Amino acid sequence: MTRKLVYLRRGVIDDGLPKFQLNIRSDIEDLASQIGHDGAFITTRHIPYILLGAALIKGFLFSLDTEEGEPAEECYAFFVNSELAQRRMVSSYDELPSTVNPYVAKVIFDARTIDWLESGTNFVCIPFVHALQESKDDDSVAWFARNVPYILSDVYGLSFQKVAVSFHIRITDDDFEQHPELLDDEFGEHRLINRKRTWLREIMEALGFEEMKDIADVNRAVFCRDN
Repeated sequence: MTRKLVYLRRGVIDDGLPKFQLNIRSDIEDLASQIGHDGAFITTRHIPYILLGAALIKGFLFSLDTEEGEPAEECYAFFVNSELAQRRMVSSYDELPSTVNPYVAKVIFDARTIDWLESGTNFVCIPFVHALQESKDDDSVAWFARNVPYILSDVYGLSFQKVAVSFHIRITDDDFEQHPELLDDEFGEHRLINRKRTWLREIMEALGFEEMKDIADVNRAVFCRDN
C-alpha cells in the first residue's frame, strides 16, 4: 500500500465553502515523456540535448476544478532556472527569444526579471492570475499566491530565490452589469480599477509581497517577495 505523503490542512473552518479538486499540469512531465515513451529508439551513443528554452523555463497550470470536474479557477506559473542559464553560457535575455515561445517570454520577462536572469537568481513568475471580482469572499487569488510557490518547492523540488505575481486589472462585463453607470463614466472606471488594486494590495501584503511601483502599464499590478 502506498504511504500517504500529502495531508490537507485547514487554516480556518470552511464548512459551506465551495469544494475543489486541485489538478496540475507541467512541462516537466511533457519533457520527460518526450525523452522516454514518446522518443525515438536510441543507442548508448546518443546524448539527449534539451533545447535552451525548455531547459531553462518550466511551465505549470494549476486548476481548481469543481466537484463536477469543471475548471473554476486557473493559474499559470513559470519557473526560471537562471543558475542553469549561466552554466549554459546565457549571459543576456537577448539570447532566449529564438528558443522560447515569444508569448511566454513576453509575460515572464520585464526589466526586473531580466535582471534576475542575468544575475543567476532563480525565480517563479505567476503572470496569469486575473482579478475578476472585487468581493473579498473570493479566496482563490490568495490561495494561488500562497500555495503555488510552496507546491513548486515541496512537490517538484525547485529551488528559487524570488517570486513575482502579476495581475491584469480590468473592468469586466460583470462590473458593467453591477454598475451600468460606468458605461459613460471614465473617471468611475478609474475609481473601480483603483479599488481593485487596493483590494489586491491588501491580499498580497498580508502574504508578505511588496507592490512594485515602476511598472509602466497602469492596468497591471506586480508584487514580489523573497522566497
